[in-house]
Amino acid sequence: MVVAAGDYLPGALIRSENKSNVDATIVKGNLLIVSAGNWTQSPAVAGQINPFAVAASTPATSDSTVAAIREGWVYLLAGGTIQPLQQVQNDPANAGRVVAFAATAVPTTPTGANVQTAVQDNQRIVGIYEGHENESSYNNSATACATGDVIRVKLGFGGQS
Repeated sequence: MVVAAGDYLPGALIRSENKSNVDATIVKGNLLIVSAGNWTQSPAVAGQINPFAVAASTPATSDSTVAAIREGWVYLLAGGTIQPLQQVQNDPANAGRVVAFAATAVPTTPTGANVQTAVQDNQRIVGIYEGHENESSYNNSATACATGDVIRVKLGFGGQS
């Protein structure tokens, strides 16, 4: 079986959620964030925070809802190299994709803003990269992915929904 971004494993939680009526960019497999109370494609901007979801299908521009995968295992597009079992966050360079999570660097003498940013780190975690299709199973170890690869992610902070 060949999987595509937006495919998911049995048991994933999918809900019909309100989508932004100005967002015509949502396609199956996009990472989604909440903006003004509606789901929209995660922009190519650093520091997006949860909640996160993944589009299970491509809604019509006129649709007021999107099928959003809220928890479980889902396939997404990688925006860079990610090592197996590494946490992922939104890609600041490619809208709708994920990259390896990078914790905020806190200076030796932090300011209040430095501390606040570091405290919010866990809210930037989308989930854990588990491998490509059919990887991380019996006798088939997970491998690092590259930009553009379709990868399996367990949604949720630390992979926990």
